Amino acid sequence: MERVEYPISPKYIPNWSVGEALRELIANALDTDTPTKFSWKNGNAYIADSANGIPRPYWVFGEGQHGEIGQFGEGLKLAMLVLAREKRDVVVSTAGYDVAPSIQYSSVFQTNVLILDYVQTAKISGTSISVQCSKAEYRETKERFLALSPVKFLHRKLGIINVSTKLYINGVYVQKISSLWGYN
Repeated sequence: MERVEYPISPKYIPNWSVGEALRELIANALDTDTPTKFSWKNGNAYIADSANGIPRPYWVFGEGQHGEIGQFGEGLKLAMLVLAREKRDVVVSTAGYDVAPSIQYSSVFQTNVLILDYVQTAKISGTSISVQCSKAEYRETKERFLALSPVKFLHRKLGIINVSTKLYINGVYVQKISSLWGYN
């Protein structure tokens, strides 16, 4: 096992909850444009894609796969921080290794920081993630994605959907609005 200390406090992004962390993980899987699977069973959400996997440099802040997965490539790292802070069991299994987060005291920084534990594996492609969460947390997060909870478009070009009061941006629910229809 290999352990990496991130000099990032568990107090960072305090307004993020398990829902925001799950949103990032689901969005990353969808961003791969490969076949994906999403499920919930026995207290865990399972998210899997068929892409090449996550290269090790991706875990360095600023070295994300800009444009391939997410916009800035930092969502997965922040999701790991939030899930560790919330004491949720998480394992990211990708090509060549598994990684699991925790919050632990660092003698180097003399405070609690994000820790990522890496274990080499024989997995050759794809990424699968297991996240401890309630069925409600999983369902509510999954429903934020038009791709996973399809609705009827009344006018696709204008982005008008047959769901009142919901505003989506690029297929992800962002807020409630006062309207007769929803918009994407």
